[in-house]
Amino acid sequence: MTYTILDIQKIIQATWLQQRDPAAVVQDLLLDSRQIAAPAISLFFALPGKRHDGHRYLADLYRDGVRHFVVQQAVGFDLPEANILCVEDTLDALQKLAAHHRAQFAIPVVGITGSNGKTIVKEWLYQLLVADYNIVRSPKSYNSQVGVPLSVWQLQPQHTLALFEAGISQPDEMARLARIIQPTIGIFTNIGSAHREGFGSKMAKVQEKMQLFQRTQILICCQDDEKIAAATHTWIDAFTTPLRQLFTWSTTDQKADLVITRIQRETDAETLITGIFKKPASVSPDDTEHQKAQKPATYSIQIPFSDAASVENAIHCWSLLHILGIPQAQIIARMARLEPVEMRLEMRAAINRSTLINDFYNNDLAGLRIALRFAAQQPRSGRLTLILSDILQTGQPPAYLYKKVATAILEQKVQRLIGIGTEIPTIQGLLPLGFDAIFYPDTVTFLQNIARHDFHEDLIVLKGARSFEFERIATRLEQKSHKTVLEVNLTALAHNLNVYNRLLQPATKMLVMVKAAGYGSGAAQVARMLEF
Repeated sequence: MTYTILDIQKIIQATWLQQRDPAAVVQDLLLDSRQIAAPAISLFFALPGKRHDGHRYLADLYRDGVRHFVVQQAVGFDLPEANILCVEDTLDALQKLAAHHRAQFAIPVVGITGSNGKTIVKEWLYQLLVADYNIVRSPKSYNSQVGVPLSVWQLQPQHTLALFEAGISQPDEMARLARIIQPTIGIFTNIGSAHREGFGSKMAKVQEKMQLFQRTQILICCQDDEKIAAATHTWIDAFTTPLRQLFTWSTTDQKADLVITRIQRETDAETLITGIFKKPASVSPDDTEHQKAQKPATYSIQIPFSDAASVENAIHCWSLLHILGIPQAQIIARMARLEPVEMRLEMRAAINRSTLINDFYNNDLAGLRIALRFAAQQPRSGRLTLILSDILQTGQPPAYLYKKVATAILEQKVQRLIGIGTEIPTIQGLLPLGFDAIFYPDTVTFLQNIARHDFHEDLIVLKGARSFEFERIATRLEQKSHKTVLEVNLTALAHNLNVYNRLLQPATKMLVMVKAAGYGSGAAQVARMLEF
């Protein structure tokens, strides 16, 4: 699906400040002047904030080729070839555009909220359901007022299931996200202390999060927290339509739809979970008599994790798979193969002073773009090399799919491609003549020939579907030095920075020093993240 700038002007009810090419096509939404990938088809929203103002970067973006802008104040310099739309609130316009786009689709959309576990549940659901659906999902943890619109904008006609997470930090935020996501199925993971300072009480925070599910047909939640239990029963009582379904699970409440009877940690890395399903897989109101005839059934799943949070996240996923009618035999097999989400975008030192970016537990077009943009932001002295497997189960013709892959590769200035699989050679004719590309039918063949590739000061992006076992490539390429690991957690650094920012007045500036070159542990990466 594509929109012209004229289409968008009508959708967001903007005023033309300058009209040059109203028929120009827009495909990408841009919020950060450092994230330009395809300037000719990008629309930049100039978002103001306490410490940032996108209006300051219009001239820079124009110089880099961007020609479409949404602003909320007059532009004080000349952009002669630009289409410029003006609105009262650029954030509201961004959200209005995303909500309009979402409304064009009639597929199941899963909205996930809660204090913890949103991203893990979303990523595990992707792992568990990618064999059955063509899935679009929130990139990384894009669950904010700007992250959700960017996530929803990815929806395309080939998608058959959407997984979007929604996060809030203060009152009156969730209603806006609900209008954008418009979930048909909801998952409330849990309620904790995160962002408690923005709410008067725990119940107030639960009620705010519940606004995501105002029009949701099915809601999945755990009944072990009395605040969530009370709020969800109020939710079901407020609607008389038979389409409104509450699916509950519990370790104590025998009336829950899924009663967890046993959680047995068998090893440090494995847990057996046993539960009784009181409600059959079908939740259609037309199947009421069929449901009554169904008897409770007991099943067990085993997950390769032992911590309590993973158990809770897995049960949420189990509930949704059951609702969607995935056979229990398949659920059991898939649960046993769950991968840790932390494997995404993991940076490691590699052989011959190279750097390896691991992102090999799944492979789709959106994830590839994120990985390549991440790589493009990293310092390097050698080539940017992409090792990429076939992109599986997209439902798209290979020629169409790999044309998009080729575009992403060229936009992010990849200098060498190593393709593994039987379909990826399709891309060869879509790359410029002389582009450094080589292909292997499988991972084993590549490993047999790995010595012929000169990996020297390369930045290597490893992106592959799970069936290709790219962890074997990572093992060969990682630098072998010692077993001690120092982890620099960029997510924790960003969290800490935001905590201090919230305590400061808007006019107060903050200076951050990366001391002693980051003690040799990623000064450039830390500085770039903090600057952003």
